[in-house]
Amino acid sequence: MVWSEEQVREFAERSEFEVVAPGDDGAERAPVTVWAVVADGVPYLRSFRGAQGRWYRRMRRNPDGAVQVGGARLPVHCEPVADEDVRRAVDDAYRRKYGSSPYVDDMLSADSARTTLRLEPR
Repeated sequence: MVWSEEQVREFAERSEFEVVAPGDDGAERAPVTVWAVVADGVPYLRSFRGAQGRWYRRMRRNPDGAVQVGGARLPVHCEPVADEDVRRAVDDAYRRKYGSSPYVDDMLSADSARTTLRLEPR
């Protein structure tokens, strides 16, 4: 599966999203507001709290969750990103999209960069 142009545009333009990460029992937990960006046509998420972020820890244990974009609920699979070039492209995307926010520096920290997840449709 691939993202539609409209879905990629939503990720690129909308400022906040809700991520739904399953718990260890597979049951969904309450949605958490996150920022998402698009780099090279691919949506990415990061944890503001780095590896300590609860939704991030759950998503790493069970990478199949969902992202709520507007009124649509999109099932996703999250893949961790280790490639430094991709992480730098994601840094640039966060800087462009959220640069006026006082929280953007936290999203660009080494701790947050290590939590970069590529969103794949499922």
